[in-house]
Amino acid sequence: MSSTQIQVPAIPPQPQLPQGDPTTQLIIAIALLIKAIALLIHTLKRR
Repeated sequence: MSSTQIQVPAIPPQPQLPQGDPTTQLIIAIALLIKAIALLIHTLKRR
């Protein structure tokens, strides 16, 4: 039994975003930042 049959790419292909649309990228960046801060606060509260 070889366990190297299924190869999962480390980085999934990202959907093509229309170039020249900084608003969408800004919203995504802010959403990721808020999610990271919420995760950090949740981790600190558990201690």
